[in-house]
Amino acid sequence: MKSIIFTLTVLLTQSFAAEVDHFMGVNALISDSGHIFNHMVNKQANEALEKLDSNEKSCLKAQGAIIKELKSGIGYKVNKFIRKELPSAYKFPHDLSKYELSKKSIFKNILFLRIAPVIEEIINFNGIYFGIDKLSHFFAMGQIYFNKYNKLKNKDLSESEILDKLFKSGHLSEKTYLGLWGTHIYSYADLEANYQGFLFFKSFCSGNDQILIHDGKRWKLKKSININHYVNPYWNELFNPSFYSKSGRKNLIKNARKYCKDIRYNRNFHFRYRYYNSNLWKKSESQKYFEDKILNGKSPDNSPFKISNICSY
Repeated sequence: MKSIIFTLTVLLTQSFAAEVDHFMGVNALISDSGHIFNHMVNKQANEALEKLDSNEKSCLKAQGAIIKELKSGIGYKVNKFIRKELPSAYKFPHDLSKYELSKKSIFKNILFLRIAPVIEEIINFNGIYFGIDKLSHFFAMGQIYFNKYNKLKNKDLSESEILDKLFKSGHLSEKTYLGLWGTHIYSYADLEANYQGFLFFKSFCSGNDQILIHDGKRWKLKKSININHYVNPYWNELFNPSFYSKSGRKNLIKNARKYCKDIRYNRNFHFRYRYYNSNLWKKSESQKYFEDKILNGKSPDNSPFKISNICSY
């Protein structure tokens, strides 16, 4: 319980501290940094397994050792790493002053976001542009989903019933302490990152192609961890827009429309969007769940914030 409270505290701090402005990044060309993160995650996972008692027979204990290692490393310090160590070619914005960021941001003149000291960086994994806060959701909220999943498995519930409860807990977090209570924003991209983090943690010890294997002597990685497999276009808050409360909606849409010309004519942006819309990507169970909830009026309607509506012509 203490670890969960700590995790939520970290996420809450990040939620109040910054926002991601994908409109500012329409013209940005960001180098792919997925290989950098995968290298670090694999390094830390292998280090954790090397420290593990060779007599340990539980896969979940082996996974727990990896989670513990990630908590002290890249998994839970991703924001600090990106700001201080990741070269500028791998992130945006990286060369604007706080004044310039404030002047250009779509969050300009929105009262409840004026205290935000930074506009959070955008990074690129395998052609998908997303805010670095999504990796915090992936690791931290993904673990919380996974812990809840293991508890619910012992209550004789079906897989679909368990997923429904996980999605409801995500919905509650965005309605309250990780969303509307603080920034007045309900992020569907956050919810997708939560779910993909859950799938990541679940894959360590279950499924036909689980990540961990015991070779008769010790636990080891059956294959290299590849976080790219979990990142998809629904992590991007232009492609999968958030809902913004009425108190900031008017100014936000007004500010966002200043970027419509760039959106219409920027070839690189259109190339990315064709990639996002291609049949390479399938909607996850989480995305389908929340789209259905929106249609039934049980989750905030994000349609006013879709590019096609903001930049209608």
